[in-house]
Amino acid sequence: MNVTSNSNKFYFVELLLNLIYKVVNIFGGLGAICVLLLTVITTSDVIARYIFSSPLLWGFDVSQYIMASSIFLSIAYTEKNEAHVSVDFLILKLSVKKKTCILLYHRLIMLLVSIIYVFAMYEKMLRDWHYGSTTTGIIRIPKYPLDGIMCLSLIVLSTLLISKIFFYIFKIVRPKSITNS
Repeated sequence: MNVTSNSNKFYFVELLLNLIYKVVNIFGGLGAICVLLLTVITTSDVIARYIFSSPLLWGFDVSQYIMASSIFLSIAYTEKNEAHVSVDFLILKLSVKKKTCILLYHRLIMLLVSIIYVFAMYEKMLRDWHYGSTTTGIIRIPKYPLDGIMCLSLIVLSTLLISKIFFYIFKIVRPKSITNS
């Protein structure tokens, strides 16, 4: 998404978008690190189970925790790169303005759901922290850090969605002022 103009009137918008994209990329990188950790833990668990006949006692619990973290840390990165799975055979036949309207509607619904989940995860994080809730596995991992990761990741996703919503609105209102890159 680029806003093109002859003057510098969109400097603040571009600066804000660059900041949002940097945060999204950082979260995506953290998600990739989680996938790498998950791979190492799972491989170690398999090796320990089949070679030493003794699986890692903590492997399953930590793997679930890291898997959930990787999903939520990567969700905004996936949205930014539009790498999510979609069925687009119908939308491809529409005009650019209709496609943009559908994308706008889709992002508005995603934003609504994301905001609902931000508040729900924030309340859950506070509750888990207050009561000291832990996982039920062999090792007792506190739940509130994962709740916090989910909440922060959804805030980042919501911020990205807001920027995309403004982009789509601007694209509908002033289509010649925007280039899609």
